[in-house]
Amino acid sequence: TNDCTLFSINGSTIGNFTHYRFYDFRDVYADDAAADSSSDDAIPQSRTIRDNTWMDQWSRRDQLKEAWNDNIIDMEYNARNIYIENSTEDSGDYSTFLTLYTTRLADGSQQAGEFDYVEANVTYLSLRLLARVSGSSGAVAGFFTYHNDTSETDIEVLTRDPTSAVHYSNQPTADDEDNIIAGATFNNSMPPGQPWDDWQVHRLDWLPGQSVWYVNGVQTGATRINVPDVAQMVILNMWSNGGSFAGRMEVGGEAYLNVQWLEMVYNTTDVETPGSDGDPTVCFIEE
Repeated sequence: TNDCTLFSINGSTIGNFTHYRFYDFRDVYADDAAADSSSDDAIPQSRTIRDNTWMDQWSRRDQLKEAWNDNIIDMEYNARNIYIENSTEDSGDYSTFLTLYTTRLADGSQQAGEFDYVEANVTYLSLRLLARVSGSSGAVAGFFTYHNDTSETDIEVLTRDPTSAVHYSNQPTADDEDNIIAGATFNNSMPPGQPWDDWQVHRLDWLPGQSVWYVNGVQTGATRINVPDVAQMVILNMWSNGGSFAGRMEVGGEAYLNVQWLEMVYNTTDVETPGSDGDPTVCFIEE
């Protein structure tokens, strides 16, 4: 990617993007040196990260979200709930992976993990991650963009669901009278034989006027309803507030979001566009 000035994707809609990132968590150790990553000063729009410098580009959230009614519980995002985990599995493909963790404590509150990409001015992207979800019922794994509660596009996996079910949505999903907005939210199925508790590539394409979702390259959802049209954050989290959507985890329950790698191409609100001085070099990230 070091010679590329624009990045293109395939799928139902082709898009071009100015920035590329690949975060590889498959062989990361605490003493890894920054030299193990590729960060080409000549083309800062393209970066591949294979060590702990990923923490410089993602902010692990520390935040207490107190329950505002009796139907939910206190939830605390804590940076300690996001960590690199050594694999105990017999695999030549990875020895470590990133983990986001949530658990219900004895006091009834919930510990959770969330991290946000440092650039909060993303305007359209294709986000892919090789991930799996496991653990107790009552948690949500989320991969999404966010501006506010009425400008957001989501992939959500609920641990209380069958492992064949996945949720897609563009916020808001309900009107002022709490009626579901048709085409804004979907309870869809994973491709046959590809459950979310095994490693699968989840993909979200947020494009002008359209959101499209894929699993392992197979389109599993699309909509033109309530597509965000303002700059967004990019967020991953593993959480529960005990509410009607997530469900309530039993005390002592635990759930995990594991990620081998995360890849994204995106544009930003920056004025300068890479490749504008002459003919751009376009690279297809599927190749």
